[in-house]
Amino acid sequence: MHGLNLADCEKHTNNTEQSYIAGWCNLSPIDNKPFVFINLSRCNNDTVTTATVFHEMMHLAGIQYDGCWDSDEENMITFAENETYKVVELINKRKLKDE
Repeated sequence: MHGLNLADCEKHTNNTEQSYIAGWCNLSPIDNKPFVFINLSRCNNDTVTTATVFHEMMHLAGIQYDGCWDSDEENMITFAENETYKVVELINKRKLKDE
């Protein structure tokens, strides 16, 4: 999907500095519902984590608002921002739990 494949993913180094996929938003092939994937190994500082999450949430906003930038731009950005707050908070709680 989108030029990604399992073999390349399995061969690629996955650590705090690099990964095959840092984040991904798409529609599930099972039920066609949107999903967001965040590779937690790439969440190594607040700036990278927030930027990665917001990037994927903007993709999700495009799905949620059918890509209607002309009429819904502010709503899309606000949606992505609010979802980013939620996900970054969950990631930070997990980090504290893992310490």
